Amino acid sequence: MECSFEVRKQELESECVISDTLFSRSLERLSEFMKPFVAGMARNGQREYAATFVRGLCSDLERKNCESIAYHFQLERKQIQYFIGESSWNDEPVRAELARQVAAQ
Repeated sequence: MECSFEVRKQELESECVISDTLFSRSLERLSEFMKPFVAGMARNGQREYAATFVRGLCSDLERKNCESIAYHFQLERKQIQYFIGESSWNDEPVRAELARQVAAQ
């Protein structure tokens, strides 16, 4: 018997539910995961905005842009927008850490 797409989609979505407690623990792990990536950023604010932006990308926000991420974390949108669009930071250490972690797997 063949399942319709919508029925199968609902079945798959019901299997993808993550409990709140599991998600809250993942935020702690995300903070630890981010440490080597943000370590080379010169200013504390940059490190915080980088971590906040990644947390926003991992969140359940419908639209994952600077404005919605900023408002989700009760920040002024210009802070996140400036970090993403204009703030100067060297991306080489971030890419090097990513390459190191991928190579280690």
